[in-house]
Amino acid sequence: SSICGPGSVTLTAFTNSPGVATDWYSTPTGGSVLPGGLGVSDFTTPYVTNFNLFYAEARSIESGCVSPFRRTLYVEVLPKPEPPTLTDFSICGPGFPDVNISIPNVADYELYGYEINWYSSAEGGTPIYHSYYNNNIHRLVFDAPVFIDATTTLYAETFNQNYGCASATRTPLTITVSSPIVGVFSQDTINACGNQFLLGTITQFENYAWNTGETSQNITINHSGWYVCTVSNGGCSFTDSVFVS
Repeated sequence: SSICGPGSVTLTAFTNSPGVATDWYSTPTGGSVLPGGLGVSDFTTPYVTNFNLFYAEARSIESGCVSPFRRTLYVEVLPKPEPPTLTDFSICGPGFPDVNISIPNVADYELYGYEINWYSSAEGGTPIYHSYYNNNIHRLVFDAPVFIDATTTLYAETFNQNYGCASATRTPLTITVSSPIVGVFSQDTINACGNQFLLGTITQFENYAWNTGETSQNITINHSGWYVCTVSNGGCSFTDSVFVS
């Protein structure tokens, strides 16, 4: 039997002979019956962390005679795959986000059929999305379009399809859906008095890029002309201009 990561597993040994019980040992000969292994067909092993051998011996309940040799059963402990590395990000309005998934070892995904299972909770539940490795573009992609219309947190685990082995933990990913920016300035033309004027956007954004080279919300100007500002906020961007006289 194979198990995913350290733990216990149930082994089964049976006989077609009536009046015969099965005892379980950790050695091929001699030794003592393992705890919980006396006279049972289904035996739950102790906690194992690596490859282990267990031995089943048939015993006559009436006479106490035992089989001339013990059957060997092995337990292989498979390593749990590493969880994916994800970075929270924002999208501008509802849409189909392009999720960048960093994986520890690409070869595992190509050779051993690893995939990513997505859940709505950190533990339990069933997958709501799947990502698989696309050999043509050499990256993980969703097997179907994923539409996000509100800020959402998903939880991703790495899953080995060949062995049914999942990562010990799930990596959370929060996708923030930002409202589109509809404007930067309150008007298209501004008439100002004096030699200087403090020009700014109608609200605060995360980033600013003026055609003057400045990157703050407000700039001091002393010449007439067109002023252009590109702002961004949570994945959304907008470019607006105003003429100041």
